[in-house]
Amino acid sequence: MPPLNARGISVTYGPDARDLVQIREGTSFAVPAGRIFVLTALGQNYMNGVGQAWITVNGTPEASTIIQSCGGTESHSIVSLPLGLSVQAGSTIAVLGGFSTPDDARAWGNLAPRDP
Repeated sequence: MPPLNARGISVTYGPDARDLVQIREGTSFAVPAGRIFVLTALGQNYMNGVGQAWITVNGTPEASTIIQSCGGTESHSIVSLPLGLSVQAGSTIAVLGGFSTPDDARAWGNLAPRDP
């Protein structure tokens, strides 16, 4: 029996490392043509008191989180978000923080191909 020819079969799981994106407070990110940005986490590098991080799309707030430390017990500084928040190509994403030092809020996500 001849061997099975598997050429042409492509199996992928999850985003490619080249498609992972981190957006830092103080910078903006424009979603490239033909792609969709899928937000996976929002957070802040702040672990003393209360901090906040939020994401805007074209200047409109879309999601936020509070980072809080109580009684010496630190909470998570990065919060995963429910699946489904995505941003279309051509949109501009910005991350803002509050209650702490500037330039410490972050958003994480990946770029997915847009369906034709």
